[in-house]
Amino acid sequence: MPEFGERMPFELTWQEEIGIEPTGNRLSPEERRLAYGGLQSDEFRLSMSIPRWEDISAGLGTGGKMVKREEVYAAIDSERKYQDARWNPATTTSGGKHTLEEWIIYIDDYLGEAKHVISRKPRQDADPEVLHIFRKIASMLVCAMEQHGAPPR
Repeated sequence: MPEFGERMPFELTWQEEIGIEPTGNRLSPEERRLAYGGLQSDEFRLSMSIPRWEDISAGLGTGGKMVKREEVYAAIDSERKYQDARWNPATTTSGGKHTLEEWIIYIDDYLGEAKHVISRKPRQDADPEVLHIFRKIASMLVCAMEQHGAPPR
């Protein structure tokens, strides 16, 4: 038995994959035409390997590495400091204060941006960019609670 994460080849027959009940051990010409889109073989095998997690996660923003909650909070805190410097009474008429409705609109806009990025770029490019957007969204949520209250669970 292979170890977890080790590549393990396996085969499926097409009939198992799509649930065709063949006549005997062979497909009828009609079953073959339907199942294989006109292929002339009586048997179709799908071979694939199950990749290791390291291979899958290579394109993630952290390379698949989990980070500690303290690091997440530090990233949010640094973004909050940036936001406070960028949006304040000296730089905007709102002074950085917003209604809950406004916060929802801003957050929704950034979620839309994340969806746009993740759907149009390869994962290795999109993931780091989306993680930056997540940091901004998390910081906006924190600021909204700073302004309007943070009810405990």
